[in-house]
Amino acid sequence: MLKQLLLHRFTKAIVFCFSSCVVFAVNSETVFGAINATQEYGGATNASSYDSMGSYNPLASRASGAGSCVPPSRSSFLPGGNVNTPPLGAYLVPELGLAEFYTNNIYLAPAGQERSDSATMISPAISGCTVGSILQANFKYTGEAVKYAHTPPSNSFFNQVNGDFHAQIVPSHLFLDGQTTYGQTAINPFQPYSSNNAYSVLGNRTNIWTSNLSPYWLQSFGALGLGTLRYTYGRVEYSNSSLYNSTSRGESFVLTNPSYNTHWTWTLNWSTNTVRYGKLGENIYFDNAYLSLGYQLTHHLRLLGTEGVEDNYLPNGDIQRYGSNYWDAGFSWQDMRFAFKALWGHRFFGTSFSLNAQYHVPYMAVGVQYTETPVVLATQYSALYNNPLPSTISTSPVPLNQSIYAGAYLDKRLQANFTYKFSMSTVDLSVYDEHNDYFVSQLGRYRLRGGTATWSWTLSERSQLAASFQRESVIQDNLAPYFWNYGRLSWTYLISPVTHLSFTVMRQSAQSIYAVERYAADSAILQLNTSF
Repeated sequence: MLKQLLLHRFTKAIVFCFSSCVVFAVNSETVFGAINATQEYGGATNASSYDSMGSYNPLASRASGAGSCVPPSRSSFLPGGNVNTPPLGAYLVPELGLAEFYTNNIYLAPAGQERSDSATMISPAISGCTVGSILQANFKYTGEAVKYAHTPPSNSFFNQVNGDFHAQIVPSHLFLDGQTTYGQTAINPFQPYSSNNAYSVLGNRTNIWTSNLSPYWLQSFGALGLGTLRYTYGRVEYSNSSLYNSTSRGESFVLTNPSYNTHWTWTLNWSTNTVRYGKLGENIYFDNAYLSLGYQLTHHLRLLGTEGVEDNYLPNGDIQRYGSNYWDAGFSWQDMRFAFKALWGHRFFGTSFSLNAQYHVPYMAVGVQYTETPVVLATQYSALYNNPLPSTISTSPVPLNQSIYAGAYLDKRLQANFTYKFSMSTVDLSVYDEHNDYFVSQLGRYRLRGGTATWSWTLSERSQLAASFQRESVIQDNLAPYFWNYGRLSWTYLISPVTHLSFTVMRQSAQSIYAVERYAADSAILQLNTSF
């Protein structure tokens, strides 16, 4: 059972691709922006999704400013290649991908049991976006048909959907946010599996649908500040009946200081969230209420302090709602290039600490972040989809797996990111070290460590080369670790502004003390993509 408890966390550690046909696309601004999502500096955090302790608040207001819709096409790999493309308010773009795939180990079998195979993959897609004064929305649907050369009974078709919207119902007051995803994920990551749909012959896959709907009301209270009253409903459903579906409901109220305040800032926050697992008939609660104050001591330095009350999670599995007082104190520093925030205090689990440091210049960005967050699976879904972890490849986070025990645990995560832009290339590095301790003590603890390195080169206006390597390890208590490795080299050539040809070679492997869990697979894919 302890082994099953690791499943959902191991899946989080791996940055999946919804399809092996995805071409590498490095975005260093996304890397730096994601690590900055925890807190705004130098003022109130009206749209922050994290509370003053660094804990994720799925009930927080959505950040404003969706920007303009620009169709997903590129005329050049050179910097500024699309600089003259006018931003559009709406678009609808059909796409089509054709690919030939080959692997020397289609079943991801241990050494001596490998079997090669090839497949033809067809991927129709359609994406759309609109930005207006009332509605901002975007979506993408991708279908993927896989036809094998030697295992025709396993021919399959897969669907992936990603979409979200932000609607203004009553001007400046009533808003509605929504998000939905549908895709594939592994059932048991400790058995051979791959995010590449060509490896679906393994059978260790299931479809998953996640959705969130959240209306909220904004109200100005003059000198007291801006108030946000929000309700959130979320749902997670698997097509595999052995996994547990869940429903989350929450309410929150946040009052922040007026934007014209330059010295004193404050945040008054109350939130409650209930997560229910249908099969278990069990509710897990996350409640929090606090008052956070800030004072601008100098032009760059702000003093911070928080006093609040939160739930107390007991070793026997009981939850004392609003049963523990907590506090923190610290400071933030910000100038044109450097931002730093550190908080130290006491919570229900003991001494707590959080850190967010960032440095950036036009050619480089560095970020370090440490958080301590009590979570449960369903709230981790919201955290991934609303504030995805930095990724150096053009993917979306795949949903987490469901564990047998749907309990709460303390997540302590240290993460560092580095991005460097050369004249014709970009390097991205990301490493993390994560500890997870279940509040039910007999369920144990485990540790996740990993990192990703990516380097992309712009060879010419029409061609680009990208290489990436990722390594993860899982350690449960003091047992031997389980390692997962993924390497990739991809060349892309633009035939026209809307059509590109790519060739990618990949290697995926796993290392374990158990021979049945060890494997290595090499693969290659030649793909043509176009939009209309």
